[in-house]
Formats: sequence, structure tokens, C-alpha cells
Amino acid sequence: MRQHRHTTLRRIRRTLLALTLVLSVAAAAYAKADADWRIHIRDAAVVMGERVRLGEIADPSGTINPANWQRFADMELWPSPPRPGQPMSISRTRLHEELTKYLGENAQLAVLPSSIAIQKGGSVLRQDELHTLVVSSLTRHTATMQGEAGIRDIQLPSFIFLRDRLNRLEVEPPTSLSPGQLPIRLREVTQRGEVVRRITGGAVLDQWVTVPCAAIPLNRLDTLTPESVTFARKNLAFVRGDVWDGKGGPWRVLRSVGTGSVIYFTDLESLPLLQKGNRVSLIYQGKSLRLTVPAEAMSDGKPGEMIPVRNLQTQKQIYATVRDENTVVISR
Repeated sequence: MRQHRHTTLRRIRRTLLALTLVLSVAAAAYAKADADWRIHIRDAAVVMGERVRLGEIADPSGTINPANWQRFADMELWPSPPRPGQPMSISRTRLHEELTKYLGENAQLAVLPSSIAIQKGGSVLRQDELHTLVVSSLTRHTATMQGEAGIRDIQLPSFIFLRDRLNRLEVEPPTSLSPGQLPIRLREVTQRGEVVRRITGGAVLDQWVTVPCAAIPLNRLDTLTPESVTFARKNLAFVRGDVWDGKGGPWRVLRSVGTGSVIYFTDLESLPLLQKGNRVSLIYQGKSLRLTVPAEAMSDGKPGEMIPVRNLQTQKQIYATVRDENTVVISR
């Protein structure tokens, strides 16, 4: 009985081997009948049966009769991954060896990736699908942002396998939206709403708005005037700091700002009531004497502050208290 079983198994193996050879020879004949074409092997694929079929991991390019390609696509190759939902990876070298084993001389038609990942069951989302998912999801959140917002430089894996074909991939809502680097968090969710895993990535969020800029070169302590300010469209992804909103004042700049550069709040300070170099009235106020002489402020000052001033009659420098933008007082 055991010998009969072994004999039967040997016959089955010989039959399968002969069938494989027949298919390879037939495929070679079909290939020669078509014009120039190639077999593009994918970098990731999902298979369903016990053995990998060529059509599950490859796509034709060029000119080939559809019926001829179907014969190639139906060819069985190596065994599928043993555990469903757990991908296996095959290097380029090993992939070439396996294709040569099953396709013979037709293996030279294959355009190979650096490696291929194969999963039994489930599904796979490729890079273009992942980018579409991320952009469509985040666009709903950026729609309320000021100006024009856009997503670019998405950094995600080339492909993502889902463990079950009924699972879905979702983009988690961002906790905050700020121009510049934006973290991306994906999650694989079952039909029952259970999160089975998370995948992280990143992108750049652009936000184009019109902001105040320097219309002319501004030097330190220059007064900001309507003529020295213009408005230009800028990408806030490249802006560092809080941009001045164009309101308030009067202002002066605390550092040099080049023509066309964004004006930040940190570049500005309120224009002092009394500025260095201003001509003022210096009042000497005593119990029975009041004397007013012209003077020059030697530093900026606010009401109540004591600043140095120069008496323009005697050319002497003394300290006086700022009363307003035109007056300093010395009380005795």
C-alpha cells in the first residue's frame, strides 16, 4: 500500500513538472508571436492561492495579445507565504532566480524591482493611493485656514499592506495645523472599528497669505511709515515667528529689515513719545521761579522717565523728567 502511494505521488509530480514545462514552452511561443513587450514585476503584491501566480505580481507593458498575456498570468510560480496577513520579502537576486526557474528564457522579459513584498490575503495600498488618501483627508481640515493651503512632500512607505481585505486605512485628524512640517498618523481599522496598528509619516503644509513686508531697506530705529510698508504673498511654511498684522503703532524697527522681507512683531517696538535728538522745552520749576529754555533730548523717553537732555543755551547736559513729547521738567 505504501509503495503504491509513493508511486502515485511520483506520477503526480511528473505530471505537474510536465505541465509546467508545457506552459513555459507555450508561453515562449506566444511571447515570440507578439511585438516588443515587458513583464513589470510589482514591488508589493497580494496573492490568494497556495501558489503565487504571475498575474498577481506582474503587469504587462508594450504590445502583447491579451489572450497571450492571460496565459502568462495564469502560470503558477513558487509557494505563497505560509501565514496569511504576514508579508514575505524576496530580494532582486532571488526573484530573478525564481522567475528563471519557472519562466525559462522568458525571464529576460521581466523588469525587476529592488525587492518584492508578497502577502497572502488582505490588500495593499500603493504610494499614489496613500498620497490621495492623505491629501483628500487633510484638505477637509485645511479648508478653513486663512489664505491658500496645500500639502506636499508626503513621506510615507512605498506601500502598506492591510491584514484583511475588509479592513480600511484612515488618516487620524491632526491635533493642530501649523505651516511647515506636519506629522501624519495612519491607522488600520477593522470592520468593527478596532484599530489593529498605526503607521506614522510626515508632510509639509504650505499656507500662502498676504503679509506686511518692507517696501524699502529699513535700518535699526527707523520709524515705520505707510511708504516703508508693502504687502506681499508669502508661504508661512518658511516664515519663522509671529508676523506683524499691519496694525497698531506708531512703530519703529529694532533691527535692519531688507526690501521685501517679512516684518515680524519682534522687529518692532512702539515709537517712544520722546525720541533722541528731538527739540524740547526744558522747564526749571522752583517754588518761586519758573524758567523755560530750549533743549535737546539725548535719549528716548516715556512720560515719567528721567532722561539726559542738553541745554542749548549753556551746552550743559542735565537730567530731566519727561512730561510729554515736547516738554521735560526739572523740579526744585
